Amino acid sequence: MKILVFAPHAAIWIHAFPEALVAESLAQAGHEIVYVTCDRQFEHCVAMGATGVPFGAPAEQRSMVCDRCRAHARLIGERFPFRTTDLGEWLSSSDEERIRDIVAKADRRDPAATELDGLAIGRFALYELLIRRKKMSLEFSEEEWPQYRVQLASTARTALALQRLFGEERPDRVMLYNGLYSINLVCRHIAERAGVPTYFLHAGGNLAHRLQTLMVGRGHTFRFFPALVKQWPRFRDRPVSQAMARTITDHFVEVLRGRSVFVYSTQKSPQPFRVRERFGIPPSARILVAALGSYDEEFAAEAVGARVHERPLIFPMQSDWIRALCDFASGRRDLFVIVRVHPREFPNRREQAKSQHAASLMEALVNLPENVRINWPDDHVSLYDLAEETDVFLNSWSTVGKEMSMLGRPVVTYAPDLAFYPPDLNYVAATRAEYFVQIERALADGWSAEHIRRTYRWLAVEYGYGLVDIADGYDLRESEKPSLPVRAWNRLRRKFDPLHAQKRDCRRRPARLAAAPSIARLIEGGHETILDTIGTGDAGRVSVAEEDQILRSEISRLVPHLYPAAAKPLPGSLHARLKEYGA
Repeated sequence: MKILVFAPHAAIWIHAFPEALVAESLAQAGHEIVYVTCDRQFEHCVAMGATGVPFGAPAEQRSMVCDRCRAHARLIGERFPFRTTDLGEWLSSSDEERIRDIVAKADRRDPAATELDGLAIGRFALYELLIRRKKMSLEFSEEEWPQYRVQLASTARTALALQRLFGEERPDRVMLYNGLYSINLVCRHIAERAGVPTYFLHAGGNLAHRLQTLMVGRGHTFRFFPALVKQWPRFRDRPVSQAMARTITDHFVEVLRGRSVFVYSTQKSPQPFRVRERFGIPPSARILVAALGSYDEEFAAEAVGARVHERPLIFPMQSDWIRALCDFASGRRDLFVIVRVHPREFPNRREQAKSQHAASLMEALVNLPENVRINWPDDHVSLYDLAEETDVFLNSWSTVGKEMSMLGRPVVTYAPDLAFYPPDLNYVAATRAEYFVQIERALADGWSAEHIRRTYRWLAVEYGYGLVDIADGYDLRESEKPSLPVRAWNRLRRKFDPLHAQKRDCRRRPARLAAAPSIARLIEGGHETILDTIGTGDAGRVSVAEEDQILRSEISRLVPHLYPAAAKPLPGSLHARLKEYGA
């Protein structure tokens, strides 16, 4: 087969190198690889944004990113068995005039309407701007509209070049990193219009081993996770091995350390945190925490057609949900509700923008019942602090649903189709009336070790069976900082050779990835995910009794990262539950 690897963001080496490893494994399986690079075709791109270069930055600053991108692409072309080509090679002299005309005619009142040769480029061009500005509408300000026009030009340029390239090369498969970037969306739609399966790559979700694993699947992440969930019944009853359980615990240890930019919650307090004292909760009241999700990623995915809702939500908006919870709790002295606003809604160390939804929340969350309090991000309260005394978590679609279940806490959800994990990890309702019945049921059931077991089994799918392991080809760990002497030595080496680290990665890669056969089966077979290529194995190789001991051991390993050694657990607290379970 001929496999087109669309790689216009080679400046991001932690994306480009794993992608090259996978492509090389396919070349070694006998497939022809056509590696497509950018070569300065975009005024602003994802790689510039990733390195902190904003829209409107001086040409010299943007050119530095382009120089790095070209250098990385050239190195990959030299060190890997690929035939390379640049987008610019597929553009004609008349294309620039057509691109200018398309951008000039774009309608600010309806930016998604712009098309090129039947491709919805106006819609595709929305993604990065919506994410970056955390928007919930397609109304663009005077500052935002020029940025959108730049992205629209890039999307149009990509469409023109790739249509010619596809007509000439006629690939059998397409591979790219992240299927949601605007120009990648164009590539994917051109391929799928021609009946060519497109595969996206993305680093795995386990923060302790993020770059050592890859999601590889058809389309994009909003298609990938539902595909994994669909396979969940095959693995639901498979006990987790010691090695797999340890990998899962590693992730939560890294979350608690709070070193990753992908951790939005405040770090857990080193001192005993008293939820009741902090929020003025009576001793007799049961505590419910309603964890809101962030809307920007959902809205952006919906805007570009990547997220399609198959059935209506029982609460159309999160504000409807919170109002219903307030009505439910109002006047009930036995309940106290804490509404936790998602930290991503406000500026954080990864994004500096405040979301449009955050502004509406600040206006809406007023005049609440006396037993309802808001936990804003600037309160600097960790999710894991709240977990200590919370009886039941209420989730929309955030990862809170699996994080709290992994600690044994019951979770109730009203949006099972939106969460990227199986609904049966939580209590699920199909109607409003049933939702409040499920809350009562979760309160009655309380903490359970079975929540821990089910969540570990799911995470074995999400962080293990469902991923491609490239640890033998790439050993960089983002969370591990080299010592000061090593950092100084690396700076010195980069001074004489800016590509020293990249050359070292190329030099140290194995002759053949251990996962190469699995990758070939996935791509050649046109499967959705790697799970389609594997069996469940011998489900009895770890018994349930052995799994129980493994999970107790892992929880025991996690407890010191949650609590200081000298901390004494309160009766009935999460600390007490976990300590007893892990004993």
